[in-house]
Amino acid sequence: VIITNLYYECSALYFFEFNDIHKALEYVQLAIVHGCNNFPDMDYLSNPEFDEIMYTYDLIEPFTLKAYLLYMLYRESNMYTGLKSSFECQEIAIKLYERKLLEITEENEGLNLADRKSIALNNAVWYATSLYLATNDMAYAEKAFQFAEKSKMQLLLIKSRKHYHMQQAGLPVNLIEQEQRIGKV
Repeated sequence: VIITNLYYECSALYFFEFNDIHKALEYVQLAIVHGCNNFPDMDYLSNPEFDEIMYTYDLIEPFTLKAYLLYMLYRESNMYTGLKSSFECQEIAIKLYERKLLEITEENEGLNLADRKSIALNNAVWYATSLYLATNDMAYAEKAFQFAEKSKMQLLLIKSRKHYHMQQAGLPVNLIEQEQRIGKV
């Protein structure tokens, strides 16, 4: 786990500090390789099978970053395979979020993770839509729609849990309603 996190941090450093997409992709691929059972492939366009992933929580961010890096590579070079792999990485990150959410016992941790999953779902919508626009493949349009629906469901779940927690905390109904009105603005 420590090695996976170190490689992830190096990847983020190379991208955010030095703007070196290729070096960042090399390091994020190392993070993913070290977080899997039997996945030695250093080609950053390849991804492990889902059942090869050992460290669920520790690989969410590397897959999300890899998806973004590959999307940036696609924008830079118009490389379709980078966009396709970007979408696959984001799908893996969403599956990892879902796996992790099933393991959560503490409500606050679940809300935080669910909120981050919403962002991952929105990214998947963007990557799938970009793939559809690049290829006219309806399968990507359908995926974009599916992830958009999941994202809406996730937001409704988060709002209902927040409402429940406010009620459980003993907040007066008028304050809860006021917070909901402010949230709509």
